[in-house]
Amino acid sequence: MSIKVVSHGSRNEFPLTLKVQPSIIAKIKLSQKGDIKLKRLRQNVTQGKLPDLVIHEDGTLGLQNRLSVPNKEKLKERF
Repeated sequence: MSIKVVSHGSRNEFPLTLKVQPSIIAKIKLSQKGDIKLKRLRQNVTQGKLPDLVIHEDGTLGLQNRLSVPNKEKLKERF
């Protein structure tokens, strides 16, 4: 996750507000869970039908050390 510090008022005043937003990696991981095509691929990987794909320790699907990005325009625009 990334942290963004936002100041309200003059620069010398406190308190500051922290705004926490998920990183692109976290968004990809979350999107993978709801993607039907990736669910099917994951099933094929567990059945040994797709030896080139892997299920990483965190449960995400990928090719070797790469992360599979679901086919969603808003998500892909960030790259």
